[in-house]
Amino acid sequence: MNLFKQTKGIVDRIIGAKKRSAIEKEGGLLDPMQKYTTIGEYHVGPEDGTPDGKKFVLTVYQDKDGVLRQGLSSENTAELAPEYVRKYNEKLGRFRAFRNKKTGRRYLVEDYLDDFTWCCWVNLKSGTSTSYDHYIFTVGRADYGSYGYGANYTGDTTIYVHFGTLGWTVTTSGANTWNHIAFTKKGTAIKIYVNGVLKVSETFNGTYPTFTESNGLGI
Repeated sequence: MNLFKQTKGIVDRIIGAKKRSAIEKEGGLLDPMQKYTTIGEYHVGPEDGTPDGKKFVLTVYQDKDGVLRQGLSSENTAELAPEYVRKYNEKLGRFRAFRNKKTGRRYLVEDYLDDFTWCCWVNLKSGTSTSYDHYIFTVGRADYGSYGYGANYTGDTTIYVHFGTLGWTVTTSGANTWNHIAFTKKGTAIKIYVNGVLKVSETFNGTYPTFTESNGLGI
């Protein structure tokens, strides 16, 4: 039994070293906890980029399918049930972003949502449907029962921009012409521009995206 444990431990370390080497060759670590690829438990904190800078127990393990996973459990609880989980993606050559098991929100994305910008070019043809079901693009939102962010076209001159539980309708310069739409969020300040002209300037007081659905493009 001891020989089996020792052999398994050696194999785990070899696998972990290979994955860690692959991550580093891909151009560096997206976050400090990417380096933990060997099965075991580790104590991590603010210097590792943990959620809210808190101290956690990071558990690296393999699931029943042999996929390497990481789980973050608070050091302040007797239970080791993880609050955040993520898995290693062989195609990406790294771990995906941590997901909060309670809210479904991805930690790294959630952190970046405090300050980000997206923009796109849109050419709506005359006679375009007025239904809200037509997406220019959407991130983490497939219907109105889930929340992400993105933009829909609601006619040949109007676009509905949404973020979390809130949305805003803006008017373009007209049909059959290219229009540039830009959305910015800095802290709680929301701004939407159409062709460089400020159309919306508000303070965000809604619920953040939960990213519970798939992404969409041109549907």
